[in-house]
This record gives sequence, structure tokens and C-alpha cells, in this order.
Amino acid sequence: MTLGPVVAAAGLMLIAQVDADSGHLAGALPGLIVLGLALALTVAPLTATELAAGGEEHAGISGVDYRSATDLTDGFRTGMLICAVLSLAGGLLALATIRRPEEPETARAEPLLSCPIGAPTLARTPAGAAARP
Repeated sequence: MTLGPVVAAAGLMLIAQVDADSGHLAGALPGLIVLGLALALTVAPLTATELAAGGEEHAGISGVDYRSATDLTDGFRTGMLICAVLSLAGGLLALATIRRPEEPETARAEPLLSCPIGAPTLARTPAGAAARP
């Protein structure tokens, strides 16, 4: 589970190099292949870890029982529509709530050094000068 994310980073870096002049085969495909390999390297050990963590009392439990290809297709379509709606809602929520912080109008003053609560504020002493008692 360590190698997969490292390979994913390499794939994403390759994908980041794609520009408007890149073709599909020479531009996007190499990065997508590397990213796909990374997912395979990550998902297999992750799934094995999850399955090993569950006890025998959980063996055979499934979230859904698909009896036909039609059930699977309908479920997939519904799942993708739900994901699309949630993704759109998340993007709209981010657009509505995330703001760039305003830049301060004046430069911040140098912070004062202080002692614990109730103690007097410390003053900076110039280099080479003796500190006050």
C-alpha cells in the first residue's frame, strides 16, 4: 500500500504534463496507464487487508444481492446518478462557501515575546547587550 500511492503520484505528474497540443495517445494515455497500475497496486492490498480484518462471522455478508444483469445495470445507473448529483452539490457548496482570505491592508507588527500568564512582557535585547534583571 506504499508503492501504489507513489506510482499514482508519478501517473498524476505525467497527466499534469498534458496540454492542448498533446494527443490522446502520446499525451494522456501514458499517465492514465501508470495511474491505472497504481490503482491496481493500491486496491489489491487494501482489499486483502479489509477482508483479513473481518472475522468469520462476517463471511458471506453482501451489501446487495444481484440476481440478474438487469438488476446490476439498474443499480449501476442509479449509483452513477447519485454520485453525479452529490458531486454537483459538493461543487456548488464549495463555490458558495469557500472564499479567498482577504489580504491585510498593513503589514503585521512583529509579535511580542511573552512569559506565562500574569508575567510581564519581555523586551527584546540588542545583540551583545546584557539582559535586564
